[in-house]
Amino acid sequence: MEPQRVIFDETAIRFVHLSFEGPDAYSHAGGLAIRVTTLAKALAEAGALVDLYFVGDPLRASVETTDGVTLHRWCQAISATAPAGVYDQDERKIEELCRWLPQHIADLVSQDHEVGRRTVVLAEDWHTAWPLIAIHDELTRRGLREHVTLAWTANNRFGFDRIDFTRLAASATLLTISRAMKHLMWLSGVNPLVVPNGIPDAALTPVSSCAQAEFRRALDGRVILAKVGRWDLDKRWKMALETVADLQDRGDAPVLLARGWNGTAAASAHYRELRAYAEERGLSWMRYEAQSERDHSLIDVVTLAAEEGAAIVELAFPVEGAELQLLYAGSDAVLANSGFEPFGLVGLEAMAAGSVVVTGSTGEDYISPFHNGFALDTDEPLEIIGCLDWLHANAERDATLRRRAKETAERYRWMHVIERLALALNVPFASFTAERSIRLNAPTVTRSGRRLARSDERSRAA
Repeated sequence: MEPQRVIFDETAIRFVHLSFEGPDAYSHAGGLAIRVTTLAKALAEAGALVDLYFVGDPLRASVETTDGVTLHRWCQAISATAPAGVYDQDERKIEELCRWLPQHIADLVSQDHEVGRRTVVLAEDWHTAWPLIAIHDELTRRGLREHVTLAWTANNRFGFDRIDFTRLAASATLLTISRAMKHLMWLSGVNPLVVPNGIPDAALTPVSSCAQAEFRRALDGRVILAKVGRWDLDKRWKMALETVADLQDRGDAPVLLARGWNGTAAASAHYRELRAYAEERGLSWMRYEAQSERDHSLIDVVTLAAEEGAAIVELAFPVEGAELQLLYAGSDAVLANSGFEPFGLVGLEAMAAGSVVVTGSTGEDYISPFHNGFALDTDEPLEIIGCLDWLHANAERDATLRRRAKETAERYRWMHVIERLALALNVPFASFTAERSIRLNAPTVTRSGRRLARSDERSRAA
C-alpha cells in the first residue's frame, strides 16, 4: 500500500471543518460522520493543521485533540436536553452556530493571517449553510474575507428546499461528491465542482484469507448476500428481501446478512414493514443483539445463523473495522442497491475489501458494470439474480471482479482525493515552490461564490 505523503505545510495551511455530525456516538447518524472523521484525520496526516467543529456529546470535553485533529464540540448545552442524538432540536443548534461560530472563526482567521497561514473552511451539508453565510458576512465586515477560502459540500439532497443557494454561492465555493449530485444541483441554479468521497488507508488492509475461509465454511453451500445501511426506503431493502425470497423459491439456499439501523421514526416504520413482508414470503428472520461490547463475533453469529437456517440475519450491533471488511469480503455480493445514492460510500468500502458490489445507478461514479462490479438499471430482484448467475457461470469472473474492485478503490484513498480538493480550491501544496504556490493561490478570491454566481447566471440565461 502506498504510504501517506506530506501534502501540506501546517505553518502555511489550516483546515477548519464544520459539520453537524462527527466522531462521537451522539454525533454519528450515517455516512456524513464517517466522511468528516476520516477526511479530517487524512488532512492531518497529510501535514495540515486541522480543527473539526461539530455538534458533540454533551458529556465529553468541549475541546480535545485526537489523531492530530483538534475536536471542538459545540451546542453541548442544547445537546444535554436533546438525548435523541445530533439532529434532535437541530433548529436550535443551527441558531446557536449562527450566533457564536462566525466571530470565533473570524478570530481564528485573524490569528492565522498574522502568522502567514491561510485558513480553509470546509462546511458540510444543509445544516451548515446558514452558519457559513454568517461566517462570510463576519469576515467581510472585519476585512478578512480575502485571507480565507470558504467551501460548502453537498453530500445529499436533504434540505435543498430550505437553502438560499444564491447567497450561499455568493459566500463560498460550492462542491459536491458525484456527477449525479452536480446535475441535481443544476436545478437549484448552481454549478458545483465535483470532489468525490474518499476512504482511509485502513479500508484497503487485506482481509485475512483464514478468516474468510472460516466465514464461508460456517455458511457452506449458502448464497451469501450482505447489506449495510439505514432502514430507509431509498436503500431498497425490500428489493433485497425480494431477491432472497426469489432465490429461496427457486431452490437455492440464500442468506442475507443485514446491518441496518433506525435514524428516524419513518425508518422504524419501514423496518416493521420489512419484517411483515419477510413473514409473508416465508423468510425466517434472526435478530442478533450483543449482550456486551465484546459479545458480537461475526463468525459466531454466522455459525449460529447456519445452525438456525435463517434466511435473514440481522446484525443488531456495531460491525466495524476488520469485522466489517470480513462481512464484505466473505459475502458472494454486497447489495448497495439504493434507489438514490449521492455517492455510495458503502459500495466503495466493500470494493476496498475485495467484494463483488451491486449498486444502483445514481452517484456511484466508481462502478463500471461487469468490469469491477454491477450497477442496476431497475428495481427488479430478477436483475440482481441475473448478475449473480452471470458471476457464478464462470469461476474466473468472481476473482477478476474482486481484483478490479480493489484496484478501483485504491484510487479513492483520501490521500488522492485531498489532492483533488486542494486543486479545486487553489490551496498550495507543500511541495510547490513559493512562486508557484503564490500564483496558484492568488485566484482564490475570484474562485469564491461570486465568480460561481456569475457563471450560474450565464447558465440560466442560456
